[in-house]
Formats: sequence, structure tokens, C-alpha cells
Amino acid sequence: MKNKKGISLIVLVITIIVIIILAGAVILSLANNNPIESANEAVFKTNVAEYNSELAIAIANEYLQNSSFDSATFDVGVWDGTGNGTGTIKQYITSISEVDAAKFEIQSSKLVYVGTNETEQDWVTSMGMVNGEVTPPEETGL
Repeated sequence: MKNKKGISLIVLVITIIVIIILAGAVILSLANNNPIESANEAVFKTNVAEYNSELAIAIANEYLQNSSFDSATFDVGVWDGTGNGTGTIKQYITSISEVDAAKFEIQSSKLVYVGTNETEQDWVTSMGMVNGEVTPPEETGL
């Protein structure tokens, strides 16, 4: 009887196919569960919720200081990166970062994302943005 050494070609091919399938599953799993992207999303959403809360406080203060305050006409533009922020979103949301101050504005007393980053647009939409307007915190439960 002949003594066989090694593995057959069929066993080798099957082993390689199984390894390729397992490697593909691992790569897809890592791509869908990117911890860095998840952390960035959580930070962004937390910041937007904070900005929304601070905006609500600023609007309440405007009502206290001016009884004829009309929230429907309360519009404030993005910060252009110069000056102290007077007349811009930084005047009313003081905790907003300089980077975010260039991405958000206030339209009819609502925080609006006007940035161009598609990922951030998706995140803001998932937070309840309708037609560019973030739902106020008291309505979202944030």
C-alpha cells in the first residue's frame, strides 16, 4: 500500500474558501461597527442637544427682557470666525465651538444645520430635523 503524505488539492481549495468567507465576515463586521465613527456621532449629537437647550434658555431670556419679542422673526446667522460673535449664533449659544458656530444658525427661533458635511446632515436628520429645523428639546425629550 502506498503511503500518502500531505493534503489533497480539494481539501486545500475548500480551506482557502472557508478562510475567505470568514475574513469577509470579519471585515464587514468591523466596517459596520466602527467605534471611532460611533463616538464622533455621539459627541456631535450631544453637542447639538446642548446647543438646543442653551438656545431655549436664550429665547426665554429674550422674552423676559422684551415682552414684544417675536420668536417667529428671531433669526441669527452663522459665526464668520471674526469678532466676539455679537449678532451671530455665538451671542446666544455661548458654549458652541467655533467650528460648529460656522455650521449652525437660528431660523425662527430654531437651531438649523447649514453645514455641508453629509454625515453630519444624516446625524442631525436622525435627531428629528425636519426641513432644516431641529425640533425643540421639550418636544424631543432631550
